[in-house]
Amino acid sequence: MNKYQDSLYRIFDGLPKQYKRLGTAMCDFNLLKELVDRSIPKKPKDLTTLTDNDKTGMCECCSRVYSDQNFCEHCGQALDWLDNDK
Repeated sequence: MNKYQDSLYRIFDGLPKQYKRLGTAMCDFNLLKELVDRSIPKKPKDLTTLTDNDKTGMCECCSRVYSDQNFCEHCGQALDWLDNDK
């Protein structure tokens, strides 16, 4: 977990049980969780190296195709283009 996930869960765990049962609290929590999760870079699917380290791949969340962009323009997911397999 990163510091944002840790903070989000600490806040949620500290809420009174009555508040956790409210629909708006869960909706707010889930929305914030989605935002935090999308800030964590994910490797694109079907990663292909074209020429001179130019890469293309699909966003793991929405399957849009991108080349070497830090974020998906459609859903906001952070993208990790680093080749950690070497």
